[in-house]
Amino acid sequence: MAYATIDDYNDSMVVVTIGGLQYPARDYDCFRLYLESTHMGWRDPTSGSYSNEAHVQFDITQTADGRTTQSGYYKAFIYGVYNHQEYPIPIRGSSEIIIKNGGGDKPPAHRLTRIELVSFESVEDNYVKVKIETDGYGDVDLVSVTKAWDLYRADGTKTSRYVVQGHDYIREDQLTDGTFYGTVSYSLSRTDLSYFPSVPIGTCHLASGGGLHGDNYNVFSKPFLCMSEYNNWTIYKGVYNTVLTRDDNGFNANVTQLSSVSEDWRRLVNMSFYLESTVYGTIEYTQYSDYIPRSEDIITANMYNSLLDSVARCCRRVGLGTDNLPYTVRKDEIISKYFIYDIGKVVDKCLYVQREKVNERVLGS
Repeated sequence: MAYATIDDYNDSMVVVTIGGLQYPARDYDCFRLYLESTHMGWRDPTSGSYSNEAHVQFDITQTADGRTTQSGYYKAFIYGVYNHQEYPIPIRGSSEIIIKNGGGDKPPAHRLTRIELVSFESVEDNYVKVKIETDGYGDVDLVSVTKAWDLYRADGTKTSRYVVQGHDYIREDQLTDGTFYGTVSYSLSRTDLSYFPSVPIGTCHLASGGGLHGDNYNVFSKPFLCMSEYNNWTIYKGVYNTVLTRDDNGFNANVTQLSSVSEDWRRLVNMSFYLESTVYGTIEYTQYSDYIPRSEDIITANMYNSLLDSVARCCRRVGLGTDNLPYTVRKDEIISKYFIYDIGKVVDKCLYVQREKVNERVLGS
């Protein structure tokens, strides 16, 4: 059962430890302090902790609606807010708060304990710029959860919790009343998608408290998506006939050798692989590795048709139509010269929609 203890307080702030939470602390919208029946503070604190314990600091220099706090004796009440609903957290020990100097001094600047995402100016694979709000100064690194997966393993083993991609820092002189409101930015190398498996930086956090080499972060923003549309898909001239061959299970349709298309095809498979992983939350390495030609760069009809089916399934999941996808290969039919271009444009659009949907949900949360 959840509980809270008041570790320390003065006329400006109350320091609280919250434990026994039902969910990881970072999953809660925020935590709230009431003195008697009055909602306190100019902003409710959040936690970046992956554990079920949070250490938070409440401002008591003013009420939530902007009135100066009056001196006096108060009983404190603490709530966790999850999915926009308040849940009471009982206080162990004394819950009494004595304010001697109402509207006391603003708390001094300290190292940040909260990173809130305000807006995204760029969330591309090679450049990330995010407007944020923090409650202090310190390092703000960009870390990728996606890059921490060992994509060569079919079971989707993670090699670590995250991989550091970039560094930024908020100086103490950039704070206003102990708060930073501005942008952090990161310039990165664009991911090479010409081999499989290779995916963009993908699911990321802004993180702090990890020191020079990004070890042991204790503050995380909500997760968001960083990736770019490839948007450079080639239209191949000519047509490419299928060849039917018989085996014990019926007919197989093979596409004539297309050595010039191999890199574009691998890029398409990589982007589709990442699309499915972010839409469905699964790592289907074996499935997508089977779409890569193993011999003489021959793309089989089965690879082509299966990739089409996978992309169509993702489109439907994110609410996009499939009218712009080419048809699967059938007997006596040929693949259009637009075959990679058409699929690639749909994958780009699907990834863009998914990125915007995910990122919109985390702003201000």
